[in-house]
Amino acid sequence: MKSQIYEKMKNNLKNLNLDAELTALEYVSYEKGETIEKSRSNLRSIVDKTDKLDECKSEHYCILGTEVANFKYLHIIKM
Repeated sequence: MKSQIYEKMKNNLKNLNLDAELTALEYVSYEKGETIEKSRSNLRSIVDKTDKLDECKSEHYCILGTEVANFKYLHIIKM
């Protein structure tokens, strides 16, 4: 499943539209997860949205990168 998610995201990156308008399916606002569980939930939501998008705006990938970094950080400080 993880490789399918990666392939879908990689394929969407080929369709990256820097001029695309944000839609209801994308993000009106975004807040990093305060806990590991919330961060995990955010990541699932981002991946679910990626599956539904034919083309992505660059902010979508910025949000994904921010949440992945946040998820790693939350695991590090919990050690």
